[in-house]
Amino acid sequence: MLLWFWLLLAFGARWVSGRPVTGEELNLDADLGIATALNSTPETPLKEVHMGHEDLHAVLILLNDDLSYGRRYQTFQWGFPINLGARVDSASGEALKIYIDECYGAPTADLKTSGKSYAIIHNYGCLVDGKFGNSSFWHRENNSIIFTIQAFMLSEATEEQVYIHCSLGVWDTKKPVGLTRKSCSYDLFSSRPGWHLLEDPSLNSLCECCETACTRQSPPSRGDADPDHALALYRVALGPLTVQKKQSEWWEERCRSLKRFLLVATTFVGSCLLGALFTGSLLVCALSLGSYCRRRKLEAEIPESPYPPLPRLEKDLEVHFDENDQATVE
Repeated sequence: MLLWFWLLLAFGARWVSGRPVTGEELNLDADLGIATALNSTPETPLKEVHMGHEDLHAVLILLNDDLSYGRRYQTFQWGFPINLGARVDSASGEALKIYIDECYGAPTADLKTSGKSYAIIHNYGCLVDGKFGNSSFWHRENNSIIFTIQAFMLSEATEEQVYIHCSLGVWDTKKPVGLTRKSCSYDLFSSRPGWHLLEDPSLNSLCECCETACTRQSPPSRGDADPDHALALYRVALGPLTVQKKQSEWWEERCRSLKRFLLVATTFVGSCLLGALFTGSLLVCALSLGSYCRRRKLEAEIPESPYPPLPRLEKDLEVHFDENDQATVE
């Protein structure tokens, strides 16, 4: 069982063990910068197991683009995929199942002192990073799981080193999926975006709590073998990973500048046209109102005629003239 761990070390895979570490083990391969562990304190132990399960070992590793082990490069383009794998093994060969409860991105190896963080997975297995991009749980076996996240940055810099901090829960394989044992991905690009459960798509309703809170019962006393709680909990950190923003070509920058100029010019011209149209409308209204007022004034100044008005001729009357030009109305 432990051969898998030695192969990881031999090929330089990026990993960090969930066992308690010493000061010398905080950086396992300094020349490659491939592994850093969380600082452990009595209040937040790096590893917490129940009695009888001290032989467990859990790791978080960085995978290649084809999801194989042994990646030795730690530089990513911002927004590009980062493939990760978590695995647990037991020296006794005990059947185990691993879940990822939480993962956060931070600029430091110590999450408590980072000052800022980026939520990747929370609420006991809800991959919330998928609500903003193509992040998802991809594959699971009982003792391992593979997932992909997007390379993230926590500042406006063009290059930044970040760490990924995760909490891993180890369970007996007989325990079914539940609110605190799940791997939920958000399908952003389907016709009906929503949460999906990796372990059993027919139980997608278990992921509905990802929008609120997925609660669990109160933890048992240390050392108690409570069947409703994990056999072991691990806090691991992966990093530093270097994330870079893609450098633009000179012509791309000029194109962006031209687009910005055209946008500003179009906005300015459009504003001028709207202003001219509005001003013209006001001028037409003012001229029409002035003409109406002048006409009313002239009508008021015309004196009334002293003569009675002429009778209105009916339409069926006809006027005839005789030889002496005398008019007769019939």
